[in-house]
Amino acid sequence: MSTYIFESNKIESILDFIDLETFFITDIDDTLIKAAQIIGSSHWEKHLIRRLIDQGVELDQARSRACGLWKQIQKLTNVITLEEGVFKLIQFLKKHSIPTLGLTSRDCDLIDLTFEQLKKVDLHDAFTLKHAPQTLEATYLCHFARGALFCGNNAKDKALKVFFEQNNLNPKKIIFIDDQKDHLYELEEMAFHAGIDYVGMQYTASSPENFSVEIAEIQEKHLPNIISDEDAQKLIQN
Repeated sequence: MSTYIFESNKIESILDFIDLETFFITDIDDTLIKAAQIIGSSHWEKHLIRRLIDQGVELDQARSRACGLWKQIQKLTNVITLEEGVFKLIQFLKKHSIPTLGLTSRDCDLIDLTFEQLKKVDLHDAFTLKHAPQTLEATYLCHFARGALFCGNNAKDKALKVFFEQNNLNPKKIIFIDDQKDHLYELEEMAFHAGIDYVGMQYTASSPENFSVEIAEIQEKHLPNIISDEDAQKLIQN
């Protein structure tokens, strides 16, 4: 049994680790798709949390409010893929019949919207794991639908462990892609205790270095209309 974690800004880097024993798991936000502009991105949500805390809001309340605003933007924004390599990866997984599970921190109230967003970029059938829709009880309730596990407030490893147990899944090897390193370490620990080989890749194509507070604030002022980063930059320069 072995574990290994690395980072790459090219999603195809993971292909070298995939074999026929692989159970493939992928995050959604900032991995398969992202908001087409800064507002609505995960980096923007984190910025909102910090801003609310600076204003004196308690951490849990700041997270809740920021998440609520992020959800509102998801209903308005277009989404894009981070790179063309994602389609090559998904095609490879399908060609070799590798079971593929989506694993997201999104809540269950975003299931339909999530698959609408994925369909816009032709990734709605990226997840091949076929099980009936389920509600599972981890630390909090979580939900499986259309090949993806919506963890909500659960840590991803806790939700995944319950999902495996409820469906009698015992993979020999897990490969997991996520833009957040803490999630990679969570699943690594779960895999270690279960005796599962594990490879985790931190996907860094969506960099927080590209986040601009100025652009985000301009875009916020124009809500409910969504303006592009380019148009917001022009307004700043004028």
